[in-house]
Amino acid sequence: MKICPKCSLRRPNIGKCPICLRRKAREKYRKQKENGKVKPRSAEQRKRAAERSAKYYKQNKPKFHARSAVKQAFLRGEKWIANDLRHHPNQGALMFNPKFCSTCGNPDSVSRIEAHHWRGYERENWLDVFICCEICHAEIHVKIREALDQGLDVDDGFRMFLKEKGYGKDTDPNPVESSDG
Repeated sequence: MKICPKCSLRRPNIGKCPICLRRKAREKYRKQKENGKVKPRSAEQRKRAAERSAKYYKQNKPKFHARSAVKQAFLRGEKWIANDLRHHPNQGALMFNPKFCSTCGNPDSVSRIEAHHWRGYERENWLDVFICCEICHAEIHVKIREALDQGLDVDDGFRMFLKEKGYGKDTDPNPVESSDG
């Protein structure tokens, strides 16, 4: 880790500070827009973009609703049960606008924090999310693809990811209630 000379925050030693780079790019775009160097999109380009967006929304409606439910919960400041399997293997942990990845510990300033809908996008599972950074989220989907290629299911791919990250053998993303006899 090193301290960024511009924003004075600690950043991983990956070259330039990603936050400062984003800030610089936004500032450059704003200046270009003010100076008339950014061409506005034509009516035809806007129409095609709107058609693509409408088509994507129609094909992925449940995904949009699930994402919206998580965003609204964050905005309202709600606490809900999210799967933090490292600490609570069978029930999850209360999350309140998480700032760190639950697998690698990256803060949201290094890599954007995302919510993986590990149970699917059905209405009852909208808030059943696994909090992780975008890097770990991509790794989850790689493991899921590998599992599907091997003839396994999506849960097996998620379990493979969890096992690889050290969550243990008994970790199940879909915990079954045990009955005490």
